[in-house]
Order: sequence, then structure tokens, then C-alpha cells
Amino acid sequence: MLKNNLFNRLFRAKELNAQAFKINRIKTLYPIYRKKLDKAKSLAELFELHKDAWWKGFQNKNLGPCPYGMFRTSDIGHMRPSEVYLGGIYGLITLQLTDWEKYKESRMGGNGFGLNPETKIYDVIMNQYRNHLKSNFQIIYEEANNL
Repeated sequence: MLKNNLFNRLFRAKELNAQAFKINRIKTLYPIYRKKLDKAKSLAELFELHKDAWWKGFQNKNLGPCPYGMFRTSDIGHMRPSEVYLGGIYGLITLQLTDWEKYKESRMGGNGFGLNPETKIYDVIMNQYRNHLKSNFQIIYEEANNL
């Protein structure tokens, strides 16, 4: 990120203005995305919100593509649900986002992790994705406020 100093205002005004636009957009959209994250009722909604936020500038390493991570794609903006891998928590295996739809009514049962056995597996995975997006959106927002 460019600092707003005399040199950059004189010789990099275009880049500085583009950066200011992006920062203002992040500050404006952050509360909207937080509400949408809280209201999302499906993995598909979270997925679409992730892609939309990416296009609007909510970008960092944790939300971006990684061949061995959660988002195994070359471009988040064109990511498919089959390229999102969730799980690997509370003894659950890692599956593609589309595969978790099969477990909407399945319960955690005796899990040894202190979770209520009646907790739905789908809810655990929803919280994993939701919390991942929330924490990274917040970091991006805080970085924008510190510039």
C-alpha cells in the first residue's frame, strides 16, 4: 500500500486515488458483508458471498487460491463449489463444499470434542466457513482503517 505523502501525491496520484477508492469501498461494504454473513443459511450463500467480496476488494492470502488449502482454484472470482474444501475439524474429514450438502441432517453423535451430540454436521461446517470469512474480512477492514 502506498503512503499518502507528497512524493506519492505528485508522482503516483493515479495509484494513490485507486487505493483510496478501494479503501473507502472496503470501509463501506464491511458492515453490509458482516450482516450477510450472519444471515446466511447455507454453504451456497457463503460461497457466493465469498466470491462477491473477492471481486469488491476483500482479498488476502487466506481468502485466496491455494492448491492445498481451502480454496483449490486458480481464481476466486471464477471458483466453483467443487473447488472449496471444508472440514478437517472435530474429527470430520475434508470434503468438497458440494459433498457437505449430503450431511444436512446428520448429527455429530459421540465425538470426543465436547460438542453436543445433537449438533448438525452441516452447522459445524457452516460455522467453519462463516468464521473463516468473518475473521479475514475483519482483518482486511482493520488494515484499511489503519491506512
